[in-house]
Amino acid sequence: MAKLPDETITSALNLQRRLLEGIDAAKAAESAIFEQSGETDATATVLDQLQNSAERLRELSSRFECRD
Repeated sequence: MAKLPDETITSALNLQRRLLEGIDAAKAAESAIFEQSGETDATATVLDQLQNSAERLRELSSRFECRD
């Protein structure tokens, strides 16, 4: 099997890191809003959007899993 160039590996790992940071940020914001205000009519939409964002990022990050 051909070896991937170091630049390709570095780019892929940087993208994976950004996805994980995005998941962490969305979940942290969701948690902070929920702890501060609970789930109200005013926060429900934002909480749903943050949860959906984290899920979409998780789906993208799962593409980085090694498969034989």
